[in-house]
Amino acid sequence: MKIDKFSYHLGAADCFCEMVCAGVKRIALSHPCDTKDERDGFLPEFDTLCGKYGVRYYVEDEAFLTDLFPLSLNQGKYNVIFFRMRPC
Repeated sequence: MKIDKFSYHLGAADCFCEMVCAGVKRIALSHPCDTKDERDGFLPEFDTLCGKYGVRYYVEDEAFLTDLFPLSLNQGKYNVIFFRMRPC
């Protein structure tokens, strides 16, 4: 069964939110999106996920260019940062 890109990225975001809630990760990044519109298309679903896990998100318009990811993965891309304010 082939999974579409939107569903795949949403499933990964669900996992990232669960890890942040559990304290496994302090923050997590969504998959990078090529455009703001693509990224913003996930926001209603991210609202639901964050409510489910008791975490929050921040919409980031600046690319994360670090040694953690190849430049080709994030340069010119748009992300969402998942985080928690207190233990879930």
